[in-house]
Amino acid sequence: MQKFGHNHLITSDQLAGEIVMREPVTATSFELSLPLESLVVDDEEARAAAGGDFAAPVPAKDAEGTRHNMLGEKLLNAASFGEMKLASASLAGEPGSYQAQVRVSLAGGEHVVAAPFTVTIEGDHLKAHADFHLTHADVGLVPMTVALGAVKVRDDFEVSLTLEARRGS
Repeated sequence: MQKFGHNHLITSDQLAGEIVMREPVTATSFELSLPLESLVVDDEEARAAAGGDFAAPVPAKDAEGTRHNMLGEKLLNAASFGEMKLASASLAGEPGSYQAQVRVSLAGGEHVVAAPFTVTIEGDHLKAHADFHLTHADVGLVPMTVALGAVKVRDDFEVSLTLEARRGS
């Protein structure tokens, strides 16, 4: 049944919030939110840019079905919990490379996940990037299955996050 599945790419450009920079940098904190309705499944340009497992296009009906199921009551329950919140629990490391413990509030639950970040600060501009691996259980979710488990969503997934911020007033 695997041949009927796709690797899906979920994107959004609606992450917003506040980063409070402190010295030392490990005393920095952040609170971010992402409206779940902003999630896009299998944007053609994003898939082409990602390449590899995402190079092939996904039929629109499959992308729409995935988005519907993802936002539905059995997974993210976006109708009741319209946003994902990310907040710093702790930050460790040294200039350029940090490990954040991030409180993830999603679908009515809260879980702490570890996220390695590279950080650059140039003047008033901060750029943070993280690539890491999670499972559905890490954020309190159960992957969807269909046909008594014959078709199921893979439990693990990769997260790639780039955050750019400028000093506010």
